[in-house]
Amino acid sequence: MQTLLASTLILLFLSLSACTRMTPTQQGALSGAAIGTGAGVGISALAGGNLGVGALVGGALGGVAGGLYGNEQEQRERAQQNARIQKKARHAKQKKQDTHNRQIENFDTQEENGTRHY
Repeated sequence: MQTLLASTLILLFLSLSACTRMTPTQQGALSGAAIGTGAGVGISALAGGNLGVGALVGGALGGVAGGLYGNEQEQRERAQQNARIQKKARHAKQKKQDTHNRQIENFDTQEENGTRHY
């Protein structure tokens, strides 16, 4: 039993240390599977069922649920990033148009004042 517990803890620490370069979908699936496994084992222990089956079922359901949640977060972040990029592009375009309009106004003013030299 102690060997199983030690192996499980080692695998848990190794899997959590590898989360730094994962997408939100992958992180959600991994976290959901870990939480689901724990919940499945707990429920199986309370209900008097097979702990292995509880762990597998809980891990699978938790992984799917966590993956779906992480994917939703990833899509939301991507949409927000696209909105920021589009806003910057609109701002740059407006700034360029304003500069162009000022240049035309200056040209017209110089024409009217007779200060425009060709």
